[in-house]
Amino acid sequence: MSDINWDDAPEDSTHWDSSSCVFCNVKGYWREGDYISFDDQWGWGSERYIAKPVTLSPIYTQELEDNGSIVESGMLFATEAGEYTAEYTNKKSIVFTDEDGFLISINRRYAKPITPPKTDTEKAISDFHCYGFGDGLTAKASILALDLIKAGKVHGVTFTGES
Repeated sequence: MSDINWDDAPEDSTHWDSSSCVFCNVKGYWREGDYISFDDQWGWGSERYIAKPVTLSPIYTQELEDNGSIVESGMLFATEAGEYTAEYTNKKSIVFTDEDGFLISINRRYAKPITPPKTDTEKAISDFHCYGFGDGLTAKASILALDLIKAGKVHGVTFTGES
């Protein structure tokens, strides 16, 4: 078998069937550009099927959470059992590989997205926005900002002198 060119893979494909030499997913396969629906992929989960590489993106952000987004393929998420990467998702389920290499499917409601921690810079910017400073500071606002920094109310920023 030659190297698999995943750039040629249909968007909905999840695996390469090394026996039939076709891109496929759990419900069918592609042959010469046509999708053939197939209810029961033979040997699904065996070494015959090579999983499509998963890109670890998008990173779950506060904006996604605020917009009610849910875990999608490639996202990191947590369950009571540990932290995993979602390999496949649908409206009801998330599939991931556990520590022992087994494919596990769970109900989406048990998966909580992992939000990367904010940097000190992001926290400081957030603090400024909480105090009403938009994208810039006027002279009067600069004085108030300096007072907030002196009072230790802006995360990650320390006042070190009068200049």
